[in-house]
Amino acid sequence: MNRFALGVLSLFLVGGAVGACSGTNGGGGDTGMTAGDTGTSPVDTGAPAVDTGVLPVDTGVPGTDSGSTPTDANVLYPDGALMCAAGVECTNYAAALAAAPRDAAGDTPDAALANCVIQMHQSDCCGAMDANGINHGARTTLCPAEASCAAMYPTPAGCSDNTITTDTGETTTVMANVRLRVVDPTSCTFGTCYTCETFVCTSDPCRSAPGIAGGCGP
Repeated sequence: MNRFALGVLSLFLVGGAVGACSGTNGGGGDTGMTAGDTGTSPVDTGAPAVDTGVLPVDTGVPGTDSGSTPTDANVLYPDGALMCAAGVECTNYAAALAAAPRDAAGDTPDAALANCVIQMHQSDCCGAMDANGINHGARTTLCPAEASCAAMYPTPAGCSDNTITTDTGETTTVMANVRLRVVDPTSCTFGTCYTCETFVCTSDPCRSAPGIAGGCGP
């Protein structure tokens, strides 16, 4: 073979080798990501965040939550019902008590005291009570208000509290220690009027004062 033919053959072989190494990939290449995946973890499903809630569980239905405590839309109690928690009181009794007469008239403190009674009120769904001194005539409005109040509390309560709070702010767990007296004498159309007041008695000198008896409360 002459020198010219050998040169042509060498160029042909080198060109073929280069072409074999530089040819395009007919498969298009792999991007390294699955179709539709952004490549960022975790992948957003597109669904709204689920509220896990704290018992009672929130239904998560828009528009049913009143947005105010202690009411809430949930699966255990309908919207507007009281949630059971210590200190959460029914919605109607406070106004009835504020409108009720708390004073009594009499020529003497003992005569006025005879017109006072103790009204028991369940102040939360756990069972805590208030003992209020009122004029006996106020029972006609307070007894229905108390019955309506107690019906608002969910059962079973899931909590327990046997504390009784008196008008003086004292507390006890023994009903026999709750007593009634009259204070703050003032002039009124009936002569002298006194305020009916409950207090806690734990000694013998006050045991003769009236205690809890009858009425519409527990």
